[in-house]
Order: sequence, then C-alpha cells, then structure tokens
Amino acid sequence: MTASYQIQGHAIVSKDDMIADATGSTPAALHNAADWQRFQAALDRAAVVVLGRDAHFAHPNIHRRTRLVLSSTARGVERRADAWWWNPAQAPLADALAAAAPAGGIVAVPGGRRVFDLFLEHGFDEFHLARAHGVRIPDGVPIFSECGPQRSAEEVLAARGLVPEPTELLDAVAAVSVTVWKRHAVRDAKTRAREAQGTRKDRAATNPCFNSRKLKLGTFQTNLESGCVMSDLEGRLRISWPATVALARLADEMEFEALVPVARWQGFAGATNPQGPGFEAYTWAAGISTLVEKPGIIATSHVSL
Repeated sequence: MTASYQIQGHAIVSKDDMIADATGSTPAALHNAADWQRFQAALDRAAVVVLGRDAHFAHPNIHRRTRLVLSSTARGVERRADAWWWNPAQAPLADALAAAAPAGGIVAVPGGRRVFDLFLEHGFDEFHLARAHGVRIPDGVPIFSECGPQRSAEEVLAARGLVPEPTELLDAVAAVSVTVWKRHAVRDAKTRAREAQGTRKDRAATNPCFNSRKLKLGTFQTNLESGCVMSDLEGRLRISWPATVALARLADEMEFEALVPVARWQGFAGATNPQGPGFEAYTWAAGISTLVEKPGIIATSHVSL
C-alpha cells in the first residue's frame, strides 16, 4: 500500500507578513508563548519535520523528532547522524518522504522562506498561519517570495486553493491569532457537518425565512402602485409611504416571515398604470427594515433580457 502524507505548513508572521528580520533571524517580537506551545504540539504529531539547513542548525533537535533537512550539499536523499538530508535538485519529494517517513503521516513544514516557496509548488494540504498583529518588521524576510505590499500571505494561500477556517485568538494581550488554511478535500465530514450546522443556526437567528415552520408567509410587491392587482378593482393599493408601512406592520403583527418588494423602472401603462408609481426596492427595504421586527426583508434586482 502506498503511504499517504498530509503536508502542513506552520509560521508566525508580523502584520506585514515577515518571518524574520533583515539578518534572517526571528525577532523577539515574533516569539509568543501561546503560539509556541501550539506549534510544538503540532510538531509532536508529525511523522517528519521538514526545514532548511539554517533552521536545523539554529534549533537543536532536543525532542529527537524525525527531521528532513533541505540542502544543496546533500546527495539526493541521504541519512546523516543528525537527520535525513535532501537535495530537491537531485531527488523528488516522494523519494525523500519515503525515506524519512515510510509509514506516511503528517509532514510538518516550519520553513524558512525557501522551504515554504518549494512546498507552495508541491502543494500544502494545510497551512497554520499565526499573525502578530501589532508587530512590523521593516526590510524583513517575507514568508513567501510572492508576498509584497500588494500581495498578502493570505492571498498567496488562497491563490493555491486553500480556504481559511475561523480565526482563533491565541493571545489577546499580544494580539496574536492563528488561522488554519485547508484544502477542501482534506476537511473531514465532521468538520463540514459542524460548519453547515453552524451556518443554519446563524441564519435562523437572523432570518425568519430559515425558521422551523413548514409554511412560510410573506407579502409581495407592496412597494408599488396596485401591488399585484392588474385591474381597476376597488380597494387596490394606492401607493404612499403610510400605506406601505401599514401593510408591513400588519405582516409584522401576524409574524409573516418575509416582505418582498419588486424592482421596476416603469409601470404597465393603461388606465391604472399598475406597478408604475412606487418606491425603489432597496431604498424601500432599508426604510421598512427599521420599522418591523419579525419579517425578513428581501430586496430584488431585475435585468432586462
């Protein structure tokens, strides 16, 4: 059976998307205890940790995790005393992973930038992007080579097909948060069901059209002269603001779910010119929404074909 791998990137960046200062070192401002604890737990779950040569030497492997070090000095994929070493120019990623983690599992990628750039091309399954919102690093090293004043780390990840999960606040005092970006394919069924359930709950809380009633009721076209009546029937709606407000409030008292205006730019002419005079749909919806409590206001747009 072919081993299966899930590639997960991990980084903390400044407000301006930097992972290091001009010297290539991680500044103290990017060190955060909550982020570090979360990061270390993620590395503990990984089958192999992939990092650059400088990061390997800067951070001794005190936890004895399996490491795969990227370096142009390696001969293909080779085992050295301190780690597995890999030269991407001489061996494919599949060979490197098969050697370092033959049983498969999570491949944790903590950088630096060249490593991140390489795996952008291979494709991340997840990227755990922590951000220190109060930190800026002038002339620093961006997380991806593609980042710049007009392109954020989030935009780079989105362009590679990753989608953000809800952001988690790690440290309110230091203003550090983390967002996990995932490919749709690796989001498990439980996650998708939980998100769908949350969306339904949110809709039900703010829009009565998503309540539990089997039969929904609403008014239609009460923003226009005659409403839906296409005749000279006595008692048809004569449009005015007090008249349309009265109908909306009546629907509110009866707990209707919806008030639906119609957008028109001219009437049907004739003796009564139905749907001629009236209120523009979005303006009407904005005004009516301040006067009722229960119904959902559904404005419509129409384009001639």
